[in-house]
Formats: sequence, C-alpha cells, structure tokens
Amino acid sequence: MDESTNVVAGYPSKFPKLPFFLRPILRILFFRRTLRKNVFPKMKAIAALDPASGSATPSEAHVRLEASVRRFDQACRARAASGQDVKSTIFGAVPVAEFARFQELHIRHHRLQLPGVIAGSR
Repeated sequence: MDESTNVVAGYPSKFPKLPFFLRPILRILFFRRTLRKNVFPKMKAIAALDPASGSATPSEAHVRLEASVRRFDQACRARAASGQDVKSTIFGAVPVAEFARFQELHIRHHRLQLPGVIAGSR
C-alpha cells in the first residue's frame, strides 16, 4: 500500500521502472485483465516489495494497514482532484479510479494472509 501511495502521489517507489514500450502491454495483459476478471492473479512479489519484518501483533498490523489505506485514499483523492492519471512505472498512465480498484483487488488477494486484521472488511 505504501509503495502504491508513493506512485499515486508522484513520489519514488520500490516498484521497478519498466521500459515505456512494455507498459502498454502489461497494462492490457495484467492490469486491465485483472480489473475485467475482478480478481488478482496468484503470483510472487518481487523481493523489493517483501517487507523485512511484519507487525508484532495483529492489532499493530491493523493500525498500520488502516493508516496506509488512509494515506492511499488521500493521495488518490488529491490526484483525482488534479484531473491527472496515475503514472505507474509498470503500467503507464492509468485513471485514478482504476488504479484504486486494482489495489482493492490486490488487498482482497492478501486477505488470507491477514487473519483477524481485516476480518470486518468486505
């Protein structure tokens, strides 16, 4: 979430910067397909996105996740208000609402890894 917030806000992130000519291909084959199918595919994260450590307790994880989602929401609202697309180093320019939906699907994909942390979410 934190790295996606950086992308939305236009800050550097740990996401790889792919060559510009690959971005439309990944936007169609991965990003749009994920949105169309309404499910995030099973895959391994790149090492740069693997956290060094997790929260000590589920309660701490819940607080951290809520804060991260709040920052992401604020960044998306600011980007949408500016009328600019999100400039992803992986997918190229994509609408803010689509980027937010993609992240929602990504979070849902991780729900099984977060028992009790986001149990109350949909």
